[in-house]
Amino acid sequence: MEIKIGLEIHVELKTKSKMFCSCKNEYGGEPNTRICPVCLGEPGTLPSPNEEAIKKSILLCLALNSEINKVSIFTRKNYFYPDLPKGYQITQYKASIGEGGYLEIDNKKILIDRVNIEEETAKSIYTEKGEVLLDFNRCGIPLLEIVTKPFISSISEALTFLKELRKLLRYLDISECDMEKGMYRVDSNISIPPNERVELKNLNSLKAFQEALSYEIERQKEILKRGEKIKRETRLWDEFKKETRIMRIKEEELDYRYFPEPDLPPLEIDKETIEELKRKLPELPYNKKIRFIKEYSLNEKEAEILTSEKELSEFFEETLKNYYNPKEVANWILTEILAYTEPENIKEIQITPFELSVLIKNVCENELPRNIGKEILKRKVERKEDIFKMIEEEKKKIIKEEGLIEEIVKEVLEENKEAVLKYKSGKEGIIGFLIGETMKKLKGKGNPKEIRELLLKNIKDY
Repeated sequence: MEIKIGLEIHVELKTKSKMFCSCKNEYGGEPNTRICPVCLGEPGTLPSPNEEAIKKSILLCLALNSEINKVSIFTRKNYFYPDLPKGYQITQYKASIGEGGYLEIDNKKILIDRVNIEEETAKSIYTEKGEVLLDFNRCGIPLLEIVTKPFISSISEALTFLKELRKLLRYLDISECDMEKGMYRVDSNISIPPNERVELKNLNSLKAFQEALSYEIERQKEILKRGEKIKRETRLWDEFKKETRIMRIKEEELDYRYFPEPDLPPLEIDKETIEELKRKLPELPYNKKIRFIKEYSLNEKEAEILTSEKELSEFFEETLKNYYNPKEVANWILTEILAYTEPENIKEIQITPFELSVLIKNVCENELPRNIGKEILKRKVERKEDIFKMIEEEKKKIIKEEGLIEEIVKEVLEENKEAVLKYKSGKEGIIGFLIGETMKKLKGKGNPKEIRELLLKNIKDY
């Protein structure tokens, strides 16, 4: 059975001030302290567009391959809701800032319908007493509405798109996209053609998104099995009951009484501004992933993780500048560094790319055993110890008496004759096992490079 999914993503922009006034755009703070007559819509006030928000909107349109309208119109969308102090929202309707475009995922282009600039509503807070409180600090924050064409064909495809879009927005430094703080929110339209579509709201996490769509698709299938019609309506996801429930019968466009915002002139964007912003576009995540695979011979999963955050990809390439061994550097970052931090928090880790490169170089060139290298990394990250001092101290501890080491090497070869036979039959990788066994006997205090040489020297006699 064919499924059609369309998405409406709302993204709070990272700007210093709100969309149409000079109030601070900051998350948190005491309720109702970052407000003014303009964002509250008091009589006699006039909105003034935020230039920073407009430029960030254009950047996204360029990254999404959207057509940027040289003239776009701000529009009033009229409806009553407690979190909307004006009784209307300033948005865009017929002439959006961006139209068309696509985002490529898994070699498929997800088509964009339009990109609108609008303003955020207030935040509703529900108390244990059943009260609904309103915090107007959020009211008026710059918001982008990204609407896809309704041609997404599965939940997994929709999830991939949402993850890739979030990654793109963070690469462009447009938004923090923190779903827990409401900075990245999703509504979805679902239909089983040729039936009516249903809109889903209140999807405040990717987990909720997946559960809600799965439930709604099954609900619609059951309705059709009974020979009934699907009603066009808006439904909410109930996180506790794990079901969708009706919120309202879906409004028609006429219900919103759209008309051009009388207090704002048409937004005109000149060619020079567009060209200037084009030059500021960074390498986009999808392109960077493909480059990492080709240039550094990484597999898709490695490249996917290393490009999941702009800062993480930069950390990887900065490390390579000082020690060029892509597979080893990738392995250390993916298995060791990311054991201590999430990709998006890489800037906070207590080790620099240069320090990491020196540590990896010492391990790869057999100046330090790998297990000692891992211990040094742990002490650096957790206790902020001097990494260069630790490397030198550990190198001094390594046993350098060749006669003693050779004696232990011979013991290892005697005790592991089966491994010796495998090595002689062509399985040269077994030498790593024999180095490990020798290191155990030396309690980690041998030089792996020297041990390898002694193993190769003595193995022919067994």
